[in-house]
Amino acid sequence: MDLDIDELIVEPGHFVVAPDKRFRLAGDGKGARLDIFRDPDDAKRIYAAYARCYNNAAELIGDAEILFEAKRFARACALAITAWEELGKSQIAADYYSGVLTDIEYKAAFKEHRLKTAYLNRAGAIDGTDFLTVAYNTTIGHKLEGARQKALYASDDNVPSKEITDDNARDVINKVKAHLEYIRFAEDFNGRIGSKALFK
Repeated sequence: MDLDIDELIVEPGHFVVAPDKRFRLAGDGKGARLDIFRDPDDAKRIYAAYARCYNNAAELIGDAEILFEAKRFARACALAITAWEELGKSQIAADYYSGVLTDIEYKAAFKEHRLKTAYLNRAGAIDGTDFLTVAYNTTIGHKLEGARQKALYASDDNVPSKEITDDNARDVINKVKAHLEYIRFAEDFNGRIGSKALFK
C-alpha cells in the first residue's frame, strides 16, 4: 500500500497561519464549554477519561510493536492506527477539560473515528483574530481510517498481509510513539494538558 505517513500523521506541535478550508477551528461550533470550577464532578470524570485514553494508546502501541516483531505487519499497522485514534480521543478530552472544545465536540470523539484521527493533526492557528486558536485538518481522518480497514479486512481486491508492508507498519508505529512522547513531555514541562500544553 502506498501510505504517505508524513502526510497522514504530521509532526506534533506545529503552527499554521490563516488556516484554509481543510481546517476546522476547535471550539467554534455549538455547545457548552466545561467549567472545571462550577462542575468539579464532570471535570474529574473528563480528566479521568483523558488519562485512561492516553494510557490505553500507550498500551496499544506496545501491542503493535509486539505484532511488528512477530512480522504481523498488517495487524501491527491497524493497531498502531487504533492507538493514534485513542491518543486523539485523549487530546479531545484534554481540550474539553481545558476549555478549548465544547461538549458537542467532546461527545463526538467517542462516536466518530475520523474526528479522533483528524484531531491529532492539529496546529496552533494564527489567523489574526485571536492570539492563538487550535485548528485541525478534517481531510486526513478518512485516509487513516481507510488504511486501517485495508490492514484488517480482506475483500475481493484486498489481502491485508500483502497490502501493508513492514515499512508502513514501522512508520505508523514510530509516528505514534513520537506523538505520545512529545505530548507527555509538553504536558509535564508546561503543567497543562492538551493543546494548552502544546501551543500556549
